[in-house]
Amino acid sequence: MKRGLTLTETLISVAILGILFTSIVVFMARTGQGWNAWMGTVDLQEQARKGMAAIVKDLRGSTVTANTVNTITFNTSSETGVQYYVTANQLIRATSTNTILAYNISSISFCWQFGSCCGTCNTSRNCGGSCTDNSYLLQITITASKTVRNIPLSTFTLTEKVRLRNED
Repeated sequence: MKRGLTLTETLISVAILGILFTSIVVFMARTGQGWNAWMGTVDLQEQARKGMAAIVKDLRGSTVTANTVNTITFNTSSETGVQYYVTANQLIRATSTNTILAYNISSISFCWQFGSCCGTCNTSRNCGGSCTDNSYLLQITITASKTVRNIPLSTFTLTEKVRLRNED
């Protein structure tokens, strides 16, 4: 009596093992993609928060000299003409040298909100002359977006309102 496997049994065993190993590899690849996307989202949120924290800290003790929707210029107690803006998906703090504060920042906007005067956000601080008190806040909105291994992550938007201490 001969002992062993027939050719058919061997081929079936190899096919089953091939399917099993392929399933494991696909599962691990999908898990890796999910992990990369999750870590990319965490990094995206961290960059936006880091940039916002720097801006808020600077602006609270400053005097704004000019602003547009996408750029703000201000003076601190030790520096004049400091600017914040976004270029090439980087949040820049510009003085005599440029400092990159955060990456993957797709846009930034600055506008003024007034207490009981104008209900909307305006680029001008005087609200068209209709606001008689100085109860205004600077609203800063940062939008961050990122692609990880050709997978676009969701866009993350962060908004803060700042009352400037050195304004009249």
